[in-house]
Amino acid sequence: MIRWLLWLMLLIPAPQAGSALILSHEAVVTAAAWSPDQTQVITSAENGLITLWDAQTGESGRTWQIEGTSARGILWSQTGTSLLAWSQAGDVWVIEVNAETPRLILKHDAQVIGAIWNQDETAILSWSMDGTARIWDSQSGENVITLTGNEAMTQASWNTDETTIQTFNDDGTIALWDAVTGENQFTQALDDTTAGVQWTRDQSQLIAWSNMGSIELLDAQLNPVQRFQHRTFVDGALWNQDETAILAWSADDTARVWSPDGTERLRMRHNDWVNGARWNADESLILTWSYRTVYLWDQNGLNIATFSHDSLVNGAIWNADETRLLSWGWDQTARIWTIAPN
Repeated sequence: MIRWLLWLMLLIPAPQAGSALILSHEAVVTAAAWSPDQTQVITSAENGLITLWDAQTGESGRTWQIEGTSARGILWSQTGTSLLAWSQAGDVWVIEVNAETPRLILKHDAQVIGAIWNQDETAILSWSMDGTARIWDSQSGENVITLTGNEAMTQASWNTDETTIQTFNDDGTIALWDAVTGENQFTQALDDTTAGVQWTRDQSQLIAWSNMGSIELLDAQLNPVQRFQHRTFVDGALWNQDETAILAWSADDTARVWSPDGTERLRMRHNDWVNGARWNADESLILTWSYRTVYLWDQNGLNIATFSHDSLVNGAIWNADETRLLSWGWDQTARIWTIAPN
């Protein structure tokens, strides 16, 4: 009886935990991010508009328009003076926040999936549906290295010391590349149902999640170490900071925390497909988003707060001191929530 009551508590939405400052757009909001000093928010939308907002008042500031296409993502520089923005048309814009036009436009041949700076921001790594990841000089815009796969390049990143580029292609192929020369160091095809991967920092292991509902822990030679099973499509997974736990989210309406030995530590039940999840800084809280709602969970898997949109939520993230929450979605809004003290 007690067990059933606990399950029922998890299925009943927690009280709305704060008030929202609504940033209204004229199209689906595809991405949003806090500025490094937390005073501003940047958003991108499907109508190609990139907008800077005051995080206290919600007033819109400078905008940049990518004509004729959707803006798919944005990223601040560490100083908060520059932005990366990427588009469905294959462009990566390098924007100075105080300038009206982009400083550089970097070109792929198809939709850009993502872009990041390296640690000292002298180089930019972007990856695309055109099957390439490309390294660019962040000052001149020169395409220094092009890494080519067989299918759409859906993931790319530098390793910890930036000597290696890690990539994943839509056909399930993972590869490691020399970050200076572009020489391929390792290529291996996983099952074509594999949806994504994440390496450990020392590249001794990786997790690979699947359209078939499984997460595999593999060693560096891709030998299986452990398997974690959801009921259906796993949408994503990530390591915690010390790589002793894995947070995964799935179309089976759950987010779960797993130990590398296969033990399920937590199961957070939702009413619909879980589209994303993240830990807070000290890993005492977990944020998830599913359909129209953002959920806040404590370390015991209890839903302690919910934040609702009027349509599908695309993402959510805390500010630096975790007193505010930024979420965005298909209802053509980004929303800033004040989180009530525990």
